[in-house]
Amino acid sequence: MTTPPLLPTPTLAKIYARTAQASWPVPAQNSPWTRFQLSVTDDLEPRWEIAYEGASASTEVRDLKPETRYRLRLRAAVPGMADGVWGKEAVEVFFVTTDESLNVRLTAQILRAVGINDAVAVDALLSEHAAQISLETRDRYGKTLLMIACQTGTPEIVNKLLRAGASANATTRSGKTPLSLACSTINLATATALLAFDPTTVDSADSGGSTPLMWAVENAGTTQKGVDLVTLLLSHGAAVDREDATRKTALDRLCACTTGGNVAVAALLVQAGARIVRTPSKRNPMSTLMVAAMNGHLDLCVALVDRWRCDPRVVTEHGGTARSFAASAGHVHVATVLEERVKIWSHDELAP
Repeated sequence: MTTPPLLPTPTLAKIYARTAQASWPVPAQNSPWTRFQLSVTDDLEPRWEIAYEGASASTEVRDLKPETRYRLRLRAAVPGMADGVWGKEAVEVFFVTTDESLNVRLTAQILRAVGINDAVAVDALLSEHAAQISLETRDRYGKTLLMIACQTGTPEIVNKLLRAGASANATTRSGKTPLSLACSTINLATATALLAFDPTTVDSADSGGSTPLMWAVENAGTTQKGVDLVTLLLSHGAAVDREDATRKTALDRLCACTTGGNVAVAALLVQAGARIVRTPSKRNPMSTLMVAAMNGHLDLCVALVDRWRCDPRVVTEHGGTARSFAASAGHVHVATVLEERVKIWSHDELAP
């Protein structure tokens, strides 16, 4: 009669408040066991619950309670046993979980590491304490670790968090995703990392209907990085004419913001098929040119007239023109240039 093999004794590592890592030695070849069952019970509620069943020789025991004494029992099946049938032999070990304060300390540490862009510390914390760190932990402003990294961090930290399981679809209280936050700060590197990981977030809209593209064009300023970010979003299929809650598209937002007016960004949008409002209507009371003029974007106004053939003589229902809107807002130079364009268009129209 063959003597049944002695079961290995489980060892516990990385014991924390709510998880513990269990493993047991198994021969790399010719193992006498085909499957293992790991069960757990505590002294307060002595009822065995299955923590793991399978062929692996290690597992993470989850859903534990802090500062609690547990008993772990390992059983195994040998070749020929039917599914659900286990050997009579069992090996038990005891362990005690830690208090919850460790989780709090680790959370504070990784929030600080992400905040100061310490990739080495982030990597060490995730490598050693991934089970104790909630990747969806939020700071006092309601931002997750990934959101913080996307705004002011590096792609290295963003990729570490994404690989560890951080959600690219988590939102702030106002509905902004990590990608929208990256675009708000024109962080091209982190936006690139996010889209490489999950391109489906490219049109994620917040509670006001604003998409990453809208935030990018509004904050692009005159920088090349802003142009490159808009190029990136469009290359991933960003919807160029999607409207926010106030019916503004990305081009509308570019014209309307006081720090916008980037002609290179406008050219990218128009090339991608962006709608130019040439004539005011009930839906759009002002033309694209009028909005740009009212906000003092001289170069953009010139491009709209000379390059994209927006008529500077168009009037609103109440008689307003691009020139008058610029003048009333104090943009005298814009008004002067538009007046010159009005004369040119009128002359060309009268020319034989």
